[in-house]
Amino acid sequence: MGFMKDLPIYQEVADRMERMVGAGIFTPGSRLPSVRELSRTLSVSITTALGAYRVLEQKRLIVPRERSGYYVRSLPRGRPEPLITATAPRAQHFDFVRHVLREYEPQPGGDFVSLDTAISDPHFLPTDRFNQLLIRALRERPLESQSYDSTAGLPELRTQLARRMFDAGCDVSPADIITTAGATQAVYLCLAALTRPDDTVVVETPTFFGFLAILDALRLQVLEVATCPRDGICLEALDDVLRSQRVAACLLVPNFGNPSGHCMPSAKKEQLVHLLAEHGVPLVEDDIYGELSFTGERPGSAKAFDRTGNVLYCSSFSKTMAPGYRIGWTVPGRFAERIQRLKFSMCVASPTCTQMAMAAFLETGAFDRHVRRARQAYGDMVARMSRVVSETFPETTRVTRPTGGHLLWVELPAGIDAFVLRERAWKAGVGIAPGPAFSPTGRYTNFIRLNCAVPWSAMLESALRTLARLVHGYADG
Repeated sequence: MGFMKDLPIYQEVADRMERMVGAGIFTPGSRLPSVRELSRTLSVSITTALGAYRVLEQKRLIVPRERSGYYVRSLPRGRPEPLITATAPRAQHFDFVRHVLREYEPQPGGDFVSLDTAISDPHFLPTDRFNQLLIRALRERPLESQSYDSTAGLPELRTQLARRMFDAGCDVSPADIITTAGATQAVYLCLAALTRPDDTVVVETPTFFGFLAILDALRLQVLEVATCPRDGICLEALDDVLRSQRVAACLLVPNFGNPSGHCMPSAKKEQLVHLLAEHGVPLVEDDIYGELSFTGERPGSAKAFDRTGNVLYCSSFSKTMAPGYRIGWTVPGRFAERIQRLKFSMCVASPTCTQMAMAAFLETGAFDRHVRRARQAYGDMVARMSRVVSETFPETTRVTRPTGGHLLWVELPAGIDAFVLRERAWKAGVGIAPGPAFSPTGRYTNFIRLNCAVPWSAMLESALRTLARLVHGYADG
């Protein structure tokens, strides 16, 4: 094989493999030659072959499967993504009850397929192993597990969290970390520490309705700033807002935002942190989906670029491990003392026994193995559900192409009311999250969010096709 002298060899190999995929020699879902086979066939080193596959991974053309090899990704390319959104003309309050409480009502049993809440099916979670560790903590440390922990959190868990933060690009000590009852409490505490009623907080648009509920509870104004479905909030629009009005804080999800799945490039995160520092506006960063990159490489956090303590980092294990155990944490920088006082006034301390079990799980190294499997599983599910949506929904439908997380943001034909569609879908046995719930101004009337963290089955595929028929029927009048 001859190589071009002006290209690295691994890039030339990657380009050749990409052409073969484009020509249909390797079809979506098919297995590619192993690294050793590729090395031998093309007379290149193992390192070169591996580098070529990593290039194709980053381009989201292929996906690794543990102990199985590399496969051509099935994610369809036919449907365009939703367009960049626009900045709202003014800040708004949010009517949480009217929009989203339905999402947390008990789900019907039987054949009902819930795609509305962003919760992982137990099939994807290490429930049995985690429960064993919880039982062991109760048995071996009965008195300690039933006692109050310190307000800052269990020391052994905070040590493990500091190690996890290193993977996100953050050099923090256990003393910098405060544990919380999930990321929701972490975000609530951070916003409560930074704001007073009627202050304005900037969010991406669309944004997670749980954030809007917190902002509503704190009686804050919400300002939506233009956001790209691929790389997050538009910094030019944010700069304009910061120059024109008083903003108390920004609440953003740089990695795999909910619902759009955007992931902010590293350079843009650095610019974001510097921009906010210049204006003296703190950033509350929710990194709850940061571990769930489909490429296998965890994106860094915005906190990694913080040099002044202006970024308040929040995360939890709700999307990766145990949503019901409510284990989260915050690294609040220069606001740590204020956060700790607020936590004490709210709940004194986090549950001790679940912190013990999580610390033990992290210490064994089992978390990394579990996350590798989860990344692959969620990537496959996002690809399969995207394919069905692209094949069955109306031609004018737009679908996001997330590179991590487990959510799809779907723009339906104009004229469809997502709330009406939700009622029809509910009666047909399918739960969906309506678009207006993700905006304080009730935007996105023809959008829906779909949760992909469910195991593939004939019932799931049937539910998606049922939803497609409902959308066609609505669009056709």
